[in-house]
Amino acid sequence: MADVTTYCGPCGKVARHKCSRCKAVWYCCPDCQRADWSLHKKSCVATGSRPAGAPPIADEIEAGLRDLAGSQQKMVKDRSPCFWAGVRGTFEVTKSGRPDKAYAADKRIRDGKRVDVRWWYTDDTGATVATETRKGLLVHNGASIAAELFTFAANARTDPRHVEGCWLYLIGEPDIFWSAMIARRCTGHIAPAPGPGLNCWEHTLWGREMKRFESAASTAATLGSAPPTLGSRSYAAIHAAETAVREGFVYFAMGPEGEEVTALPATDAERPDWWTYHEGLWSAQLDRCIAAKRPQCMFHVTPLGCRAGETACAAMHDPLWRDTVERLKRCGPLDPSTEGVDAAAAACPSAASAAPPASIPAARK
Repeated sequence: MADVTTYCGPCGKVARHKCSRCKAVWYCCPDCQRADWSLHKKSCVATGSRPAGAPPIADEIEAGLRDLAGSQQKMVKDRSPCFWAGVRGTFEVTKSGRPDKAYAADKRIRDGKRVDVRWWYTDDTGATVATETRKGLLVHNGASIAAELFTFAANARTDPRHVEGCWLYLIGEPDIFWSAMIARRCTGHIAPAPGPGLNCWEHTLWGREMKRFESAASTAATLGSAPPTLGSRSYAAIHAAETAVREGFVYFAMGPEGEEVTALPATDAERPDWWTYHEGLWSAQLDRCIAAKRPQCMFHVTPLGCRAGETACAAMHDPLWRDTVERLKRCGPLDPSTEGVDAAAAACPSAASAAPPASIPAARK
């Protein structure tokens, strides 16, 4: 019998867990289940205890769809103030655990620093209607952000959550979202060049992660033990995109005799094509949100879609972003202007044509 794919009620992502009480509603994670409980508890009935005189199943399904629309809209409305605080720059960044040590708005923060972000959202009357402090966020510099955007595109076929959910989904990835907002407020770019003195692969989060993976994998191979892990990611699960990005970063600039130049771009003008291409996709969508005065709906492009519909939804249903997501699912991290050539390969032909290092797996299982 073929497996049936189930989807999370609140967010529409592929679900792996179901309500332990009614066994009827599926969720992708505990956060979505908690967010949905205020609505789901009204119809949640323990398995085998369906009361006499209960409404027909069809009526319950219809009620469930109404509950789903309500859950989706609640999540959109809950995340929108954070989105606008980031876009408008109404936030303060301080050293982690040191609220008296604030960073200036134009201060570039070194990759890998831990910071606290306090944001606030004001309505049209100037009244503050929402505020929150996120503690211990890990700052990504422009190189690491670009690497993440590249990987979102590379994973669009198998794990499209980030590109489907767009900016509102990224709020659930606070390190990435706030790093992009901090960079945008400081430089005008969501993934700027790291700048002089910081433009070395080893200074990026990805560079340090790869170094740890390679060292741990070498030790594991020597001892004959299980592959290493870092958080929820195993060494064997590193995607081929990470190899491409790593090679593109380190070798994107070639000297006159083809010698390796290992520095990252120090200025925005020096960034390779694949970097500016993926930043441009997300920046253009952000500009459209600002023009429409509404964020992109994080459910519009998902398999379940936005159950409230475009008219009733509190967010924007951007057809251009739907086109972008479909293109990324079809082409992966390709720039159509390269006529089928991988954007990273176009920026660095020699690196893309070389075989990946033996210590880096070629694909994520």
